[in-house]
Amino acid sequence: MYASSLSTYPRVGLSNVRQGDPICDQYRAEMFRNRCHFALADGCNWGARPLEAAVRAADSFMDHLRNSLYNMNSVTAIKKETLHALSSAHLAIIEGKRDPTDAGQTTLVGGVMFELEPERYKCQNIEVLHSFINSYSKRG
Repeated sequence: MYASSLSTYPRVGLSNVRQGDPICDQYRAEMFRNRCHFALADGCNWGARPLEAAVRAADSFMDHLRNSLYNMNSVTAIKKETLHALSSAHLAIIEGKRDPTDAGQTTLVGGVMFELEPERYKCQNIEVLHSFINSYSKRG
């Protein structure tokens, strides 16, 4: 498995530094005998908050899948645990924030590629774009 990240933001003056550094992309993968877990998060915008959101989302997603490894013994169980991993990522982004809107935003795609039978694989993935926080207002 291979992943790479690059910036398309313009350079600052004549330097090699780009606007938007550091890149907020985060990727994780873990290989097992007959499956692979993966996560790719891209912090929305640049700076510390989106970078923190992307790191927290990717790490939490992978932690959940790793901790659920022995529960994932069927396609249905893998679907369920993938959805639970997404929920864990959501909660990790806002954990410890006094106001959830203080958290950065990120996109996340992650999943499990697994062997159905010898030489036959399936990929179960889930994707959420941009905001993990929804705002509601009550009109009087």
